[in-house]
Amino acid sequence: MRTAIRATLTAAAAAAAVSTLAAGTALAEPVHAADHQITWKLDDGATATVSSTGEVINKVPPLTTAGTTREGFATLTASTSVAGATPGTVGTLVTGYQIGCMASFQGVGIGANATVGIGGTAGTGGGSLGPNASIGPSITVNLGPGEITDVPLGKKSMVGPDATIRVRNAHIKVDGCIGPVTARSYTTVQLSTPASDDGNTVYGTPIGL
Repeated sequence: MRTAIRATLTAAAAAAAVSTLAAGTALAEPVHAADHQITWKLDDGATATVSSTGEVINKVPPLTTAGTTREGFATLTASTSVAGATPGTVGTLVTGYQIGCMASFQGVGIGANATVGIGGTAGTGGGSLGPNASIGPSITVNLGPGEITDVPLGKKSMVGPDATIRVRNAHIKVDGCIGPVTARSYTTVQLSTPASDDGNTVYGTPIGL
C-alpha cells in the first residue's frame, strides 16, 4: 500500500509540474547577454585574446506545446586573435553551450532522461562559418537530473593570427525536463606555439530557457 501511495504522489507531483510549465509558457523577450573577453601572455611573449560577443537567446514557446519542452534560438560571435605570434603558431577555436536541467522525468521515476538538441546549418541561418569549420545540423544528448552537458556549436582551425565563428539562430531544444533549464555559452581556444601549448576559455552569462 505504501509503495502504491508513493508512486501515486510522485506521478501527481510530476503532473502538477507539467501543468504549471504549460500554463506559464509565453513568448519572452530576447535575452541579450554581456560580452566576455580574456587577454593573456603566451610563453613566447605573444598576446592572445579570446572573446564571445553579441550573444542573444530568443526564448520561444515550444512548437510541440509540451510543458516539459524548452525551445529557443541562440546567436553569438566567438573569436580569437594572437598578436606577435611566433611563426608556426597554430590553434583551434570552439564554441558551444553548457545545458543544465534541474529535474527530468527520470528524476521523479516516471520516464526517461531529458534530452537536449542543438541544430543549425552553415549558410542557412544556423551559422556563418569559414573554411575548416563545422557545425552539426542536429545534436541530441541525454540530460539527467542535476547534470550539465556540453554541446559544441562550431569548431574552426586558425589560419593566420585570427579566427572567428559566427552562429546565427542556432536552434536549442530541451525535452523531458520538469525543472528549470539553464544555458551557458562557452568559447575556448587551444594554441600551440614552438615554445608551449596554451589555451583559455570565456563563459557567457547563464540564461534560463
